[in-house]
Amino acid sequence: MRPVVIETRQAEGLCPVCHTLQRGSLPEGLEAARRFGPRLEATVVYLQHQQHLGYQRTGQALQDLFSLSLSDGGQACIIARAAEAAAPAAEAIRVQVQQSAVVGCDETGARVDGHTWWQWVFVVSQAIYHVIVTSRGAGVIKAVMGEAKVAVWVSDCWKPQFHAPAERFQICLVHQVRNLQGLLDRCPRLKWAQQMQQFFRSAMHLAKRRETLTATGYALRVQVLERRLDRLLAKQPRPKAAHALFKRYVRYRDRLLVFLYDPRVPFHNNACERALRPSVVHRKVTGGFRSAWGAEAYAALASVIDTAKLQGQQVFATLVALMGTPVLPYLNASARE
Repeated sequence: MRPVVIETRQAEGLCPVCHTLQRGSLPEGLEAARRFGPRLEATVVYLQHQQHLGYQRTGQALQDLFSLSLSDGGQACIIARAAEAAAPAAEAIRVQVQQSAVVGCDETGARVDGHTWWQWVFVVSQAIYHVIVTSRGAGVIKAVMGEAKVAVWVSDCWKPQFHAPAERFQICLVHQVRNLQGLLDRCPRLKWAQQMQQFFRSAMHLAKRRETLTATGYALRVQVLERRLDRLLAKQPRPKAAHALFKRYVRYRDRLLVFLYDPRVPFHNNACERALRPSVVHRKVTGGFRSAWGAEAYAALASVIDTAKLQGQQVFATLVALMGTPVLPYLNASARE
């Protein structure tokens, strides 16, 4: 495959009447400011942000696939234009998050200009919003959510998450099962940890069976689980290693089983972890971002890309549409003929 290279010439002349310089008009899609077509720009964004290639490998891929030489500076300009185009779409996604009833949230580390920043993700049923900032505190949630207040906030037990503007909170039970397994690795015979782990698994299993049970049968099983949890938290286990988890479950008793009463609420925040996993891969492959604008660009584009995938849209087609007007649509018509 080889790129189509189009050269434009814009005639100009001095008007003998008004003595002003007049220029001819260029076709739509071939404006003077344009250097690359949207498909090439989308390809660069796709290789860097979806396939996690660095600048050098992206340039090599373009050379091998298209015999196209593109400098690091040219790639950076494309990413900057893509980020500018993605900013309004990312803002619309943030508004969609604010208007949702159930929001899942998580965060992971990011390297920006040699310093540790934090990448936050906010996941709702039809959108995923990313932001990369210097803070891991509750102020990030406040900045993203604004004055909005949601029905349920789903997260791990990171304390700033509990300052989210929500009526109720659901703690990720998958994390709790894993934490209890760590406790059992240290204290294999600790019956309380075994029972607590089995309890969480029973609660998750019941949520999966919700649609197969009658409303009465399901409600009875929920009551049984509530009483079972009360018994498990009635007496603190003796080993000191278990005290931290025991105190956590007593303190956040009302945040353990919210999902059993609201079918919209998951019992985990796996969707958030899946949304952050590509960013962890990107960080390991590229070593992080060299500048703040690069991190902001990645977050905006990740919001657009992840939301497109969540909605069943093709990523490359989404990026092509994002990058603007196609160059000379009649070329495609000529190819079909």
